[in-house]
Amino acid sequence: MIEWLPTVNAVLNFTSFVCLVAGRVYIGRGEVAKHRASMIAALVASVLFLVSYLVYHAYVGATRFAAPSRDIVHPYRSGSGDCAAGAGDALARVKDTI
Repeated sequence: MIEWLPTVNAVLNFTSFVCLVAGRVYIGRGEVAKHRASMIAALVASVLFLVSYLVYHAYVGATRFAAPSRDIVHPYRSGSGDCAAGAGDALARVKDTI
């Protein structure tokens, strides 16, 4: 029943964003009534998002993610943490493969 709520949450967040941008455009043009309507619509979408989010997490609980693997090596960092040296090492490895 609630597996579609994350999609609803995303749509409500996007709707709020669009309303906020539209409201900014309207106030820039001096269209106060349209600005007010956009801001109220953004508020409604945000409140609906909050309710939907809370309902979803009340049923699902906390979402746990696995810890990142310690075996992953960042391609632009050397062991010393020097980013510039790491980038040079990465470029040298690329040149060696060409």
